[in-house]
Amino acid sequence: PLGRDAALAAVDLVAVTRDVARHDGAACGPYQGAPGGVTMAPRVDVDVEVTIVDATTGAAVDRRTFRDGFDDCPMFATFRGDRYELVEARPAVATLEPWLVEVASRRVPSP
Repeated sequence: PLGRDAALAAVDLVAVTRDVARHDGAACGPYQGAPGGVTMAPRVDVDVEVTIVDATTGAAVDRRTFRDGFDDCPMFATFRGDRYELVEARPAVATLEPWLVEVASRRVPSP
C-alpha cells in the first residue's frame, strides 16, 4: 500500500490497470517434482497501462504504460497433465511505485 492509512472516504486517487500487450518471457525454473523430467515453466510478460483516476470525478489524472521491471518467477508453479501452466508476469510494484508516488505528490490536498 502507498501513502498513509486513511478512511476509504479520504481516498482521492485510484490506480486502474489494464493489460495492453503480451510477449514471450524467459522460462521459469527449474522446478522439481514434475513427472517426465519437465523442469521449466513457460512465461509470458504482460505490459500494463496504469491510469490514475480522480476518485471524486472519475477524470483521468495521469497514465503510463509499463513494459519492463517484471515480477520474478514464482517459487512454485502449477503442473497439469504433462506440462506446467503458463506463468504470467506483470511489472512489479517496485517498478510502479516511484511513478505512483510522484503522481500523488503533485496532488494539491483539498481544504
